[in-house]
Formats: sequence, structure tokens, C-alpha cells
Amino acid sequence: MSSGRASYSVVEATPGWVAGRLEALAGDLMLPCPVRDGFLFRADEEFYEACTGSVVSLQQAARKVIEHLGLACGAVVVGFRSGVEHAGSIQRKGGDWFIEISERFRGDGYAIGAVLAHECCHILLVERGVGEMGSAVDEVHVDLAVMLTGLGALTLNAITERTRFGEGQAVRVYQSLGYLSIGMLEYAYAYVADALGVGRERALRDLSDSARGSVRFLLVERAMGRVMGRERGLAYQGLGSHVVVPCVGECRQRLRVPAGAVGKVRCPECGHARGFDGRGCVVAARGERVKMVRVGVPELTALYRVRVFLGSLSLPEKVVYLALVAAIGWFGSSPLRGLH
Repeated sequence: MSSGRASYSVVEATPGWVAGRLEALAGDLMLPCPVRDGFLFRADEEFYEACTGSVVSLQQAARKVIEHLGLACGAVVVGFRSGVEHAGSIQRKGGDWFIEISERFRGDGYAIGAVLAHECCHILLVERGVGEMGSAVDEVHVDLAVMLTGLGALTLNAITERTRFGEGQAVRVYQSLGYLSIGMLEYAYAYVADALGVGRERALRDLSDSARGSVRFLLVERAMGRVMGRERGLAYQGLGSHVVVPCVGECRQRLRVPAGAVGKVRCPECGHARGFDGRGCVVAARGERVKMVRVGVPELTALYRVRVFLGSLSLPEKVVYLALVAAIGWFGSSPLRGLH
């Protein structure tokens, strides 16, 4: 089983299209029920340092991503390859994983994390039998699977902004390893975090400063929409942090234990101790699988293209731009326009 990144350009999609794809993909993937507190992958400095450390630490970082997805993991081999256009490629033979990452990302922990998340989700989609569309939508589905499995911070943190100078102008240049536009990647992350009730503080904790501001606004926007009854959610909800099991003693007391964990709990009523395995709550099936219908790349309206343009501007630039538009509109309709 192998996969590599296809040569597609960035897909400019609408929020409604992305939401529809998230809902359809969630039904087709039939992922395990996520535990709310453990849904998001911990994209902390320790993980990124492992990505840029030794070969062994890089393999350990890749193993963390694979195990987070709940995929069988034997040996993990990760290496860098020069002279390739795509960011990475992956093969799996049995439980053994072989991952190649473009040499240009060596030393860039954020980019390596994004490549690991994307390539491993390629294998997840293949293993779950998600049908391919034969277009850029296939790569978009991988980006969205990254969000649906809690690895979204790895994609968002790899988005970089640089200022390029030339011909007397300073131009902001963004680099992203996703196939959706940056705004739609941030929207998808916020959509999933809100739908699963992750909580704003946890959803923002591991994000870069640039992504945190945008996602915070999107989470507030979705919360307001939910109050107004406008926002849809995913077809499933995340489990709470704890589940209830009965005491093995005669009192049959209800005991709260951590979901997704293994251990022992002692009944405060009768003193009996019992083992528990909350992992069963994580892998419980949610219902019947719903296969996705074939869709194409969305066609954008002129209004949405204006929205994309405004979304690329900083707040001061938006203020100046809208002020200029308002001034031009006022002058065009003003009776003073014909006076000399």
C-alpha cells in the first residue's frame, strides 16, 4: 500500500462546500468515536524538536502520528529524498511503514509534521476504502481527514508567511502544504473542533500565533451561528472525558472512569476494586457507513472571489480598502461630481 502527493493546484472552495465534504467524509470513514479530551494531537515543541532531531527521534515522531490514527504500527523508517517535486510519499507493507520526505524540508519541523499528517492520512483513506474522485478533490479529502482525526494543528502550523521585496514593493508570500486555501484549512479545523465540543482553549493551545487568531475568530463565529440556529454539525459527537461503569460489588454503584484509558477504580461505597478498559468507548462503531457520492471541484462565484481577496488582507489593509471603496462609491453618486 503506497501513496504520494499528486500534482494539483490549490482548490479554492466555499465554506458550505468544505462543510459538506467534512460531513460526507466523516460518514464514509467510519472513524472511531473520539474522546473529546484526547481528540487533538499534541503538536507541542517536544514533537517538533523530535522531527528535526536524530533519525531515531524523527521515527518516533512519525510513530506518534500513526498511533494517533489507530493504525497498526510495526517498524517505521523515515528518510529524506532530494530531487522530488512532491513533499512526501509513503508505503506500508503489513505493519511496517516507509516514509520519504523532500530534502528541502530537512530541519523544518513544522513542515515535516504537516507531511507526516498528510501522508499517514492517505493510508487511512485507503485502508477505510474511501473512493477516489480522480481529481484534486482526492487531496482535499486527505486534508479534511487530517482535520477529522485531530491532526489539524500539524497542517496549520506549517503555514508560513514571508515578505518578499522586489521592484520597490514588499509582497507577503504564504506557503502551505495543504490543497485547500489557507482560509478554508482554518475553517475546517474550527468546524471540526466546534462540532466535537473540543473547547476553545484546547483547540487553540497548540496552534501558531498566526493560525490562532484566525481560528479564534472562526470559533466565535460558529458559536454565534449555533445560538442563532444556523450552524450544522457533524453527524456524530465526541465522547466526554469520562464514561460510567458499574461497581462489581453488591452495591452496584455507578463509577466514572476516564474514556480511552486502562486502569483500576475503587468503589467509594463498598471498597471493591475493579479493572476497566475505556478504550472500547473509543473504537465503538457509530452506525451504518455512508459512501460518498462523486463531486467535482467547486465553481466559485464573483462574490466569493471578492471574499477570498478580502480574507488575504490584514485588518489595517481591510479598513483602508473598504474606506477607498466607500469613498469611490460616494463620489460616483455625489451631486458634486459634475461641478468644476
